[in-house]
Amino acid sequence: MTTTTPVLGRSTPATLSEVVRRFWWPVYGEARALGHPPAKALQITAAALGRAADAASFLRADGHDGRLRLLIRGELATVIEKPNLIDHAPLLPGVSIEAAEARDEYTTAPDPGAFDRRWAIVVQEQALRTLQQIFSEEGREAIWNQLKPYLARRASAPLATTGPESVDLASIDQLRERYRQEVRRQVAETVTTPLALDSELNELFGPT
Repeated sequence: MTTTTPVLGRSTPATLSEVVRRFWWPVYGEARALGHPPAKALQITAAALGRAADAASFLRADGHDGRLRLLIRGELATVIEKPNLIDHAPLLPGVSIEAAEARDEYTTAPDPGAFDRRWAIVVQEQALRTLQQIFSEEGREAIWNQLKPYLARRASAPLATTGPESVDLASIDQLRERYRQEVRRQVAETVTTPLALDSELNELFGPT
C-alpha cells in the first residue's frame, strides 16, 4: 500500500481555502436542517467555512483531533450560536442558492448522521473527478468510461469479456485500488496526523 502523508497543517492558505470550500454541502445541509431558509443557510455556510479557513482557526485544528471535519463542525456551531459573525462573512465563491438547493432535498427532521454522510460523498466525488482527470490527461478517457461502472463492489453492469469493449478483472481490481488510494489521499488533505487519517477513514467509510 502506498504511504499517504497527512497534509493539513502544511497546506498554503490558498490550498487550505480551496479544500475547505469543497465541503460547503454538509455545512449548508446542517444549516437547512436547523430550519434556516436558503439565503440565511448560505450565509451561515460562508461564515463557518471562512472561519475554518482563517489562519487562526486553522492553527486550532489540533483542538479538534487534527481533523478539518471536526473543526468545521465546531465553527458552524459557533456561527449558529453567534449570529453577528454572519454579518461580515464573504460570499461563497461558485455556490448560488439555486445550486445549493438543487444539490439535495433538505429536511428539518433530525438526522445526526447527515453531515458525515454528505462529507463522505464529497470525498468520494472528488476522488472520482481526480481519477477521471488523470485518465483524460493520459489519453485514456474511453477506458475510464468503460471501467467506471465497475468501481462499486457489487456493480450491476454486466462484465464484458469479449469483443472490442472487453473488460478484464485485473483492470477492474487495479482501478478499485487506485480509487481507494485516491479516497485516502483526499482524506489526508483534511487531517494533520496518521492517527487522525486512520480514524477519519474508519468513521467515514468503516473498517477496510
